Amino acid sequence: MGGGAAGTGQGSRLRSLANGGDLGRAFRERFGQRLHEDTPNQGHLIVIVAVYLDASSACFVDYLNRSDIAMNVLCFEVFKTEDGPFLNRA
Repeated sequence: MGGGAAGTGQGSRLRSLANGGDLGRAFRERFGQRLHEDTPNQGHLIVIVAVYLDASSACFVDYLNRSDIAMNVLCFEVFKTEDGPFLNRA
């Protein structure tokens, strides 16, 4: 069989965590370093680039911002002129 989760032991580790296993210990075993549970997601930055932000995406962005997760949203529009295509930040 391929290198699926069950073949690597990943599936059993996930089941153990789902059944109340120790996340800190599992993280240390997998990555060889301590899990900083008091500051999760502090090193992440999410960037969304889109033509527009629909209502459900805006709710998602608001939720993550309230959770102190760094996020930037950039909206662009593309238009063409006789000189060629242009990208405009909306």
